[in-house]
Amino acid sequence: MKKRLTIIIVSLFGAGCLFFGFKLIYKSKKIENIESIVSDKAIHYLSSYDLSEKINNFIKAPFYKKIVNLPFYEEFIGFKFEGSGEKNFSLLELLDNESALAVFSSQIVFTSKNKSNSGPNIGDFIFFTRLDTKKKIKKLIGDFYLTFEIKKKSDFLKYKGIKVKKINFSKEKNDKIDLILHYAVLGDILLAGNNDKLIKESIDLYKGDNEESLFNSECFHNVTDKYYEIKDKAIIWLYTNQKNFYNKVEANMAKGRQSEKELNSWRGMQINELEGLLKDFSKILIGSFSFIDYDNTKQGIFYKNYNYFEDSRDSEDLLNIFWTSGNMGKNLLEFIPYDSISYLGVVNNFSKSWKYLKKMIPSLGVNLDANQFFGVDINQEILPLLGRNIAGVFLDIKEKSFDLSNNNQKMGGVFSKFPIPFPELAFFIETKDLTAAKKGMNLISHKIIPELKKNLEAKKMKQIALRIRQGSPKLEETGPSVQVKIKNYKGVDINILSLKKDLLDISFCNFDKYIVIAASLETAMKILDVRNSQYNFLNRYSGDEFMKGNLSLPYSYVYIVDFDDMVQKIIETRIFNMAKMYVPMITRGKLSAVDINSIVDVLKDISLIMGTQRLLEGGVIENIKHIKIKGLM
Repeated sequence: MKKRLTIIIVSLFGAGCLFFGFKLIYKSKKIENIESIVSDKAIHYLSSYDLSEKINNFIKAPFYKKIVNLPFYEEFIGFKFEGSGEKNFSLLELLDNESALAVFSSQIVFTSKNKSNSGPNIGDFIFFTRLDTKKKIKKLIGDFYLTFEIKKKSDFLKYKGIKVKKINFSKEKNDKIDLILHYAVLGDILLAGNNDKLIKESIDLYKGDNEESLFNSECFHNVTDKYYEIKDKAIIWLYTNQKNFYNKVEANMAKGRQSEKELNSWRGMQINELEGLLKDFSKILIGSFSFIDYDNTKQGIFYKNYNYFEDSRDSEDLLNIFWTSGNMGKNLLEFIPYDSISYLGVVNNFSKSWKYLKKMIPSLGVNLDANQFFGVDINQEILPLLGRNIAGVFLDIKEKSFDLSNNNQKMGGVFSKFPIPFPELAFFIETKDLTAAKKGMNLISHKIIPELKKNLEAKKMKQIALRIRQGSPKLEETGPSVQVKIKNYKGVDINILSLKKDLLDISFCNFDKYIVIAASLETAMKILDVRNSQYNFLNRYSGDEFMKGNLSLPYSYVYIVDFDDMVQKIIETRIFNMAKMYVPMITRGKLSAVDINSIVDVLKDISLIMGTQRLLEGGVIENIKHIKIKGLM
């Protein structure tokens, strides 16, 4: 009896030791934070918790079902897999826990370094995913391996006791890129990347031989700790080390100067000017945090981005570019027509930010004197007049037909009456007061327009001289290219600037402290009608709590696009319907007019797009994008 009892006690003790031993071993293998095995050299770190469930939920939504029901979805959008589902491994199985992507290049895809090879060259990356221990890990790894192993060369190496598998995606006729994929398992994390050195760095971090991880990075914590709860709830979130990012961009620009004088992705820019501006910003940049999620009612998607700056080191006052005022132009919104398609409002201290903004002009490849605007000195004559708000409005699309038969004889006059769409635009410039507004109108009438007329006449004379030298039998009329007329409407003088035989009739006027520049007389008159009416753009969103709450906040800029209305305006144009007729011919039958109607039907489910930017305390710039979509539930 005693012997049997002793055996039972020893067995229980041994089982207990095995159990606790297993717990200790398992605990030592489990990695608490993926960021602890990611090198702090990472520029971008993209992460999501249970992305597979979020993707599956979106797939069930009516909006997505509408997309997959498009007649051409399978051919142009849908993913095709050979064989049955049992033979193929779905990557979604690896995304049912925590997953992340670390990118170590300023861009994920660069132009190929090999000029003889037109294919892209992929930047350095590592993909991480936490394996669900309830599932058969070996089977998951095996299926992952078999997914890429077919027809590919494979090998492995051991680094500090960890097996690193290598799969060589050799360049073949049907392959678009050359890629060598390395993957390994560290604890409960599967990682795969295209650079074995980065894989080894993750192993060093896992083994404790290196502590320079993202998790130990001061920058990472300064930027992301405030959003701890968002990380698990958001659809996906992104951390960017902005300082490292801009250092990489500057390095790429330097390489561009040495090899091709300019970098392909920045073609057309004057690199020296742009590089100087980037260096100024890189001195105060820290990092950024972004995330995408549904709104509270799940009727839209949010994108929020927070850029962190060291405002204490902003000796050049660069953050003035993102200056935010308590006056977001709410009064200005009361002058915007109710049925406007889109609105863009900018709030700024233009006098302070101009010295940096004008650096953007040469960097964008525009050959323009940044200190002059049609003979007017910007610093001395324009900036002192400006208030805080400038806005642009898109009201409608108008089409004008032009006789192009003389220029299209080879086409048999098919396009002899070709409709050209002209957007009905209007711009509002707030000045400091009524006196400043009148001074601004005087500058337009007596300096800017005469200078414009002189430039257009000079250009016209050059064209005529060229036609004479070429022996052209028909010369353009030599009448004035620019004419100015005045029409008084409801007590306001509207100046009508006619260009090219009334092809354009740009109108400008002032009321109160605002100068209005409109694309047509009709638009200018419509805006003046709004002054004495409560039926305005702000009133249009009076019942929308989201819009009311956001339009009352101080911003650096805000834009609103009634996307559904814009799509409707486009499909009503003659040029759209003409283009739709030629779609089958252009696509060789792959797309039909019915397909275009299906696309339009999907696009019209996007009802509203709104974006805002504001400067918060502590040198944080907040950017928000909100897209309302029908059928996300």
